[in-house]
Amino acid sequence: MADASGVPLSRTQIVLYLGLIAGVIAGLAYGLPQWQLITLGLIVGIVDIVTSRGKPPPRAAAVWPWQRPAFWAVLALLVALPIALRYLGAPVGIVLLICSLGFVPYGFQVGGEIARKRRQLSGRIPRPSGTEDWAIFIGSIALCVLGLLLVRQDWRTAVVTSAFFGACALTLFTVIYRKRRERRWRASVVRVTGGVDIPVSAYRLGFIALGCFVVGAVMFFVGVNDPLLIRLSGAFIGLVGVALAIAHACGYFTRQLIRFDPDAFTIGQRGFRCRIGWDNITEVAEFEFARNPFVGVWLRNLEAVIVEPANRFDSFLSRVANDRALMSADVVIAPRNFGIDGAILAAALKRYAIDRSARAELVARGELLPAPGASK
Repeated sequence: MADASGVPLSRTQIVLYLGLIAGVIAGLAYGLPQWQLITLGLIVGIVDIVTSRGKPPPRAAAVWPWQRPAFWAVLALLVALPIALRYLGAPVGIVLLICSLGFVPYGFQVGGEIARKRRQLSGRIPRPSGTEDWAIFIGSIALCVLGLLLVRQDWRTAVVTSAFFGACALTLFTVIYRKRRERRWRASVVRVTGGVDIPVSAYRLGFIALGCFVVGAVMFFVGVNDPLLIRLSGAFIGLVGVALAIAHACGYFTRQLIRFDPDAFTIGQRGFRCRIGWDNITEVAEFEFARNPFVGVWLRNLEAVIVEPANRFDSFLSRVANDRALMSADVVIAPRNFGIDGAILAAALKRYAIDRSARAELVARGELLPAPGASK
């Protein structure tokens, strides 16, 4: 059995989605509330994403999707399931939920396979299309619409559903927009005017804190009829937002910074700074984890890194050990925390690590700009 991209479904995926179908049908038969069925669908989707990490990108299939029996079998199932649910008396909202969970991801997978097949026929190298981001984004929008349909029946559930999945949709929209923006910088030469600390972006941190607080407050104070576990989850999300705001107001994040100098690249942490000489950088790579961009830096000699104050060198080694264990790099930077796209930061680090003559540009303004005449 295979999905629309031609990649065989794992046993975990088969069990998960068969369990989802059986759970929804059983839930409707026993009259379970809609929030429990929605939670079941979310759990299945999250487990599928987590267990699917590390899989290679799908390759173009040898045939078009409609030339495979599996395509018509899955399509028939997706058409028959909502009809059967409606026949069993399922509410319109549940039928729309099932359609969004089934048709939207499947449609994007088929569309991605067709695009890869066309690229293969035209002689171009197939590239991952990022359809998973779009599928989750449209699924979140569909769940927001489902929440709006519940306004007359239960306005509290409608508000909680729309707030939670609205935040998910907004997050996915920013991810998609960032990836499209970063494509313009892939072939650009980046110039940095350094000598100035680039701190954590207060705007981004404040937006995250406000978003967590609003969503958490809605889930806890508006969803009074929801189960205790849902309300406690909302309280936790809201308290995370409050903690972020208090930590930022108290200056907890002010010592986290990056800095470009002619002789070294500086990373500031709470309690110490480490200065990494440009010639000590052997490799720079950009990658993503959980839809967030990261830049990994590999060093030639850890002992050559200058740590200020010197008695915090063990703290620097502890950070290196953690980064190696989590991301397999000596030093890992989250560029969005500083308001910088990952592609730009990685290009800048690579350029100054390789080109010694370019390091003379590092004078004091602290802005990341494309070099004159560079393509966007």
